[in-house]
Amino acid sequence: MRKHRSDFKFDLFELCVRVLLDQKPKSGAAVVYLVTNTRDNQRSVIDTAVQLWKQREVKRVWICDGTIDHGYPGFSDWRNSLVQQGIKTNSIEPMAVSGNLNTLSEAKHLVKRADLENLENIFITSTPFHQLRSFITCVSIVIKSHSRLKIYNKTGTPLDWLRVVAHSQGSLTGSRSELIRTEYERIIKYYRQDDLLHPAEILKYLDERG
Repeated sequence: MRKHRSDFKFDLFELCVRVLLDQKPKSGAAVVYLVTNTRDNQRSVIDTAVQLWKQREVKRVWICDGTIDHGYPGFSDWRNSLVQQGIKTNSIEPMAVSGNLNTLSEAKHLVKRADLENLENIFITSTPFHQLRSFITCVSIVIKSHSRLKIYNKTGTPLDWLRVVAHSQGSLTGSRSELIRTEYERIIKYYRQDDLLHPAEILKYLDERG
């Protein structure tokens, strides 16, 4: 039971700390899903996937197989990068995402597939400035669909915060540091659109997930 009153900004701050410094699942996780990123930021998630696989924390790596019209290099490109760093080809699996490719559509397809495979735990990884929104989006889908899936964070390796990069399907540019603000603004926007749940509900999920 939470002792303080729900407050959006405070709850989001607490959630951010817990997401970026998340614990590992006690029973392990078979899969890590690599949230799509532009080529500028892809090394963050690819390096993290390689680390998880080589340390035997996961056996399978899921990569989005969707449109590559807006900055995402695509399944084949990322698979090749993973193979070059030592991951076996048969450990890398495509996850089909139909229609417009964005964080919400990825989350819907991810939860649906995980449930079809009766997975208990999975990791998700994105570049650090995008990890929080990625997790909130995925957990919002888990709660809304009454899934039992437990999602854990493995934040992508940090890259140069001051470098100007492309983000959000290649339509947004700024330093990685500046993009933290745009992510915060998008969380508020999508919460008001009812695409995302209140941070307090995500914290409750974390408390119950363990």
